[in-house]
Amino acid sequence: MENFFSSIPLFQHLRDYGIGEAGTTRPGRHNFPPELALEKSVARRILEWNHLSGIIVRGVCSALWQDNNLVLFVTTIHDLRQLVLANRRKPNKSSTNATSARKPFGELEQRKLLPIPEMIDDYNQFMGVVDITDQLRSNYPTHQKSRRTWLPFGFGL
Repeated sequence: MENFFSSIPLFQHLRDYGIGEAGTTRPGRHNFPPELALEKSVARRILEWNHLSGIIVRGVCSALWQDNNLVLFVTTIHDLRQLVLANRRKPNKSSTNATSARKPFGELEQRKLLPIPEMIDDYNQFMGVVDITDQLRSNYPTHQKSRRTWLPFGFGL
């Protein structure tokens, strides 16, 4: 889920209905732990690349992960201890957090398998699905006038 919609109360509500969610969030969201809501400029100075912290708030895991930039995340389906190896690309020298984010690569390597949280890997794999769905639906217009009220439901499916 995109950060515009992600909040701890929403995730709690969905969890009560048996729906698992994961997504990025914004620091000012309701019930997001203030100790994780760091300013990006502060996080860049004090956190090393791949730093991961988390707090569970009413059954929802709230996490902070330092990548090339600070990532705030909420999830009901992941555990912070789950890591995966991901083929990562070395950031440019002009990147926001280049001094810290380039360290794991050394001088010569441009790509490297690095451990990252599984929740971040899942988010990266599936974050564009809604955009692709909207793009595919735009090819088949369904906004046609009809007296049959059930017809729009069929188009939606």
